[in-house]
Amino acid sequence: MKKFLLLSVLVCAISPAAMAWSDVGHNVIVAIAQNHLTPRAKENIRKYIQYDLVKDARYMDRHRKDADLQYAYHFHEQCINLETLEYDPNAQVDKGDLMRALFLSDYNLSHRDQVSDSIVVLHIRMLIHFIGDLHCPVHLGIPSCWFPKPPYRQDMGKWYYEGKPYKSLHSFIDRAPALLYPGLGEYEIAERLDKVTRKQAREWVKGDFVDWTNDAAKTGFRIYEKQKPVWEVPDTPEPKYLPEGYLEDIRDTVNEELLKGGYRLAFLLNKYF
Repeated sequence: MKKFLLLSVLVCAISPAAMAWSDVGHNVIVAIAQNHLTPRAKENIRKYIQYDLVKDARYMDRHRKDADLQYAYHFHEQCINLETLEYDPNAQVDKGDLMRALFLSDYNLSHRDQVSDSIVVLHIRMLIHFIGDLHCPVHLGIPSCWFPKPPYRQDMGKWYYEGKPYKSLHSFIDRAPALLYPGLGEYEIAERLDKVTRKQAREWVKGDFVDWTNDAAKTGFRIYEKQKPVWEVPDTPEPKYLPEGYLEDIRDTVNEELLKGGYRLAFLLNKYF
């Protein structure tokens, strides 16, 4: 644990303002999920939300500073032990994490007949967003709000890919789905990606939230195979450069995480509704 805490000082802080996957990635996950909802689940969900769920894919990002949602401000990130690539319920998780968000939604949606409609709507919104965050590699690490003490990384210096600057590596990965599929909408991307066998889908939905987190870390951290992990890059004002062809290098990883997020979200919504 001592070594893990040392890493937490060195690792890049995941900014609380960072937005996983941007609109495109979150929307694609919800679009994939909606393609696999049962008729009964669709009917029951419409009792609470009458419009396309894609519209609420980033509700929790857009309202994270609302006074009545402040408690969920830090729920967008998950703590991963960088040695084992497994979920770590760090002792400093006093502000909550993705796991807490998912268990809250699981409890309330599993008991939807015992809570108000507004609570059900909120937790649908939480679930569809945080399943997306869970499958975004740069939301798995050591969140800034859990750091035991300074110094923190400031994400100094822009990152360049093919001549275009990005605020950080995090920012580039967030935009990866949009960069990989320029000009396509979420349903077009979902249709292009969703060629999954039933056997594969059944494998992906096995286990619990911890199992899914561990799997997302092991899959998602492939983004560092041809690019150093950000915590190994000096935190200096000088520009950084992503290697040529990096976007194509991470295509399979991004696609797999979008698909897993979509299928797991569908599995949960079918279970609750």
